[in-house]
Amino acid sequence: MKIAMYTRVSTHHQIDKDSLPLQKQDLINYAKFALNCEDYEIFEDAGFSAKNTDRPEYQKMMNKIRKNEFTHLLVWKIDRISRNLLDFCDMYASIAIPITSIE
Repeated sequence: MKIAMYTRVSTHHQIDKDSLPLQKQDLINYAKFALNCEDYEIFEDAGFSAKNTDRPEYQKMMNKIRKNEFTHLLVWKIDRISRNLLDFCDMYASIAIPITSIE
């Protein structure tokens, strides 16, 4: 089992807050204690909106997922991946791994 973890905040103001560290720690704890897995890679887009998928770490993660490098995708909340339902549906249809939102 190898887990992709995705974190995101949309504004530069949020970068300086606790949101990203909180998201990361919650995802790591979930992987460790709920999934019994410590093999993960974190992808973080700080200061990027989820209105589209033009985010560097999101694109890097999706390329690796499509190459079957991960068995699971963890997000803190679904809106960290997308706030656009069509983008989310396209992404979901294009991958063959489970997506888990821990919140």
